[in-house]
Amino acid sequence: MPERVLKLLRDSGPGQKEVPGPALSAALGITRSAVWKKIRRLQAGGYRILASKSGYRLMDGPELSAFELQSRLPGVKIVFRENASSTNDLALETAFREMTVPPPAAPEAPLPCLSALVLADCQTAGRGRLGRRWHSPPGVNVYMSAVLRPEIPPRRTPLLALAAGLASALAIKGQTGLEVRLKWPNDLIAPAKADGRCKKIGGILLEFRSDPDRVLLAVAGIGINANLKKTDLPKGMGTAATSILAETGRRVNRAALAAAVCKELDYWTGLLRKGTKAEAHLLKGYRSLCVTIGKRIRVQTEGESFTGTASGIDDDGRLVLTTGAGRLRFSTGEVQSVRSGDA
Repeated sequence: MPERVLKLLRDSGPGQKEVPGPALSAALGITRSAVWKKIRRLQAGGYRILASKSGYRLMDGPELSAFELQSRLPGVKIVFRENASSTNDLALETAFREMTVPPPAAPEAPLPCLSALVLADCQTAGRGRLGRRWHSPPGVNVYMSAVLRPEIPPRRTPLLALAAGLASALAIKGQTGLEVRLKWPNDLIAPAKADGRCKKIGGILLEFRSDPDRVLLAVAGIGINANLKKTDLPKGMGTAATSILAETGRRVNRAALAAAVCKELDYWTGLLRKGTKAEAHLLKGYRSLCVTIGKRIRVQTEGESFTGTASGIDDDGRLVLTTGAGRLRFSTGEVQSVRSGDA
């Protein structure tokens, strides 16, 4: 309930005008005394709320908090930590606890695709794909893991990876105007500079739990370099990584960005439940942003390496690599660009 008070105060108009106590009471269906108790809880949580005879005005507050996230994502279970070893690990624990509660029986009211969001201000053991460490300092970036219930067969999981990448790219653009691109399968890439080099602005780690017939749950771990300064990047990363702040010169509200990613993710994941026509819409959106297509690349899998031209993304979400020996398809793999003249 405090998050509903927070939303009403935050959305009260330009300059966040004072909202009269009776108006809050009527909107929430509670007494004015109960409203005051919610205000006090928000104040205890770090929000500076001005109270006067004419009403309440939100002055400022923490950029990230459980109240802030819940006010933007009503109906979604929120787990927020100042520090976490890994949001994906915490999300998997949360998801397994949730699985002890049976879903609604009515087929016309399935569980939403997005059931929980785990977000931390800092990670002590953040990880990316292939077990790489993810630089996770406090106060600047988005470290989030979304618990999804896509209700799809396991063979369709490559499409879920594409949905997570597309959702993140579109959310960043919607919040900042930055034209983020995608490197297959789901690296988030800032627009190329004059030298043609693209820098990574974020990445996605997907983990699944499934039975032979369906994906029981998926956790999409998403890391976005939001307000990280160039000077704060670890030594050696400045040529390969960047941030929204570095690219645009403007800070982004991390709670608003995380909520936008969640809403896009729920929409695009939901398309996977609706059949091939809806999947075609997802694939069209992903292909339009994918910088891998058309490039000469090397795909590294477990123990093997393949070089060729990335000729497309097939209808199952797999990368199509055209080589001298024919066409190969990959559901996973590490992609590197190959310069002219390289083997």
